[in-house]
Amino acid sequence: MSSVDRSHCYTAAMLAIEKIDPAVLHKICRHLNTHISSLVIQKIATSGNEVYQLRVGNNSYALHKACRNRFISIQAQIHNVEIAYNNGLSPKCVWHDGKHHMLTEWVMSPPAALEPQSKFSINDSVLDMLVKLHSTTQPFRNTFNASYGLNWNLRQIGKKPKYLQRLVSKAKQFLGDYPNSDWVNCHGDLVSQNVLFDLSKKPILIDWEFSHRNTAYWDIATLINDIKTTTSESDDILRRYTELRNRHQSESNFIPDILLLNGYRGVLALISGIWFGLQNQKTIAQSDEQGNYLLSLATTLLD
Repeated sequence: MSSVDRSHCYTAAMLAIEKIDPAVLHKICRHLNTHISSLVIQKIATSGNEVYQLRVGNNSYALHKACRNRFISIQAQIHNVEIAYNNGLSPKCVWHDGKHHMLTEWVMSPPAALEPQSKFSINDSVLDMLVKLHSTTQPFRNTFNASYGLNWNLRQIGKKPKYLQRLVSKAKQFLGDYPNSDWVNCHGDLVSQNVLFDLSKKPILIDWEFSHRNTAYWDIATLINDIKTTTSESDDILRRYTELRNRHQSESNFIPDILLLNGYRGVLALISGIWFGLQNQKTIAQSDEQGNYLLSLATTLLD
């Protein structure tokens, strides 16, 4: 057997374990003008899409494999990523198959040994990044109906506890009482693990599978919930965001309202809390603790 044949057999076995279609890897190799045996593949731990790091020599890429029940089509995701990349907010998409896979540049972050990770904070650079996203003029594809999202999540858990049904009714009532008047491009899953910092410490957003058009409160509330801010910290973040938004976008329709922020925090905590409950059924570590925190937060903010 030739060395090429041996490498192909080894690669096929490796891909079977990694659950990547070999045909996809061959297409990527043709695009990158390299042989499949030169790829080094490592799966990256995530809670959504399957993500792999692909290394070819000194170059690294992130291969995103969309889940079966993806939120938006890969075409919409690629469209949104291109808008974000053109505004300096996302890694560049270098290849896609138009169906399930997208290859982006890898974000080179400072080495952990040199830049130890401290507690994530919403500093001015993160807020400026968020304002820049919400001020982009070319619209994202896709919108999101929160009521539909609540119903979909609730259907997945089978038997519906009465307290969840009550919270869902409260969330829908809030959404009906406060119709959105500030449509902007949203990341949609703005948690700290999706905010990376490049070598110049500039924040870069990854994982755009939930990107859509919505109110700016959607992203603000998601991030605030994720880092578990206090009430006073939330007030300060909203104030700073508003100042930056008005400075960056003179004709902004955004009106700061702490009641709106808390309402969207409750809605998003409920959606995420139910989702974490579903993951707990699949025995994902720590999902029960996080799910309980989010459902408790939803109860506090919506009840």
